Amino acid sequence: MAIEMADFMVDFSSVGFPTVSKQALAKARQAILSEAFAQLHPISVQKFYEEYPDLHTWNDYLVLAIDATSFQLPQIQRNIEIFGASVNQNSSSYTMTFSLSLFDVLNNIILDAQIDSYNYGERNFALEYLDKLEWMETKNDKLILMDQGYPSYQMFQELIQCTLAFVVRLNRTFSSIMQRNEKDFIMDDSPVVTKNL
Repeated sequence: MAIEMADFMVDFSSVGFPTVSKQALAKARQAILSEAFAQLHPISVQKFYEEYPDLHTWNDYLVLAIDATSFQLPQIQRNIEIFGASVNQNSSSYTMTFSLSLFDVLNNIILDAQIDSYNYGERNFALEYLDKLEWMETKNDKLILMDQGYPSYQMFQELIQCTLAFVVRLNRTFSSIMQRNEKDFIMDDSPVVTKNL
């Protein structure tokens, strides 16, 4: 962080920033509200897509992946109040959280990331992201990649309604593919007009 701050002060020396110590910088960072990042991030993402001259695409599609992870938090009261507590098979209580991100895999940029209670679920997060993609105006169409935790008919309908191309990995137990023997195939269970990629 000190190197980036030094570079920033050199690049914008005309502003006249005072010289600050590493300790002062670390202390000042503690006072930054997380809400500021939440408000500034969508603006920086939009600016990136508006102004970056060499966007990487696949067949003129922005390739966006939605993925999630869960992790255990320290078992402190504040975490329990915010994220709740779960009970494992041994009846031990622990605090788990769920994090999901929307990532442009070819341009190496996080479009959005969220963290919430473990019980909220990755599918709910993903449905929220589809709504958020509407504010993101780009000249390119979007191709959404999702893993096997996301498929549902509601998800497919939402993707189609948002006119998003998508590739989803399905479990063999997904009802429409239980009788299929092929390892890879394209499934079209609805009278929706599909677009060739």
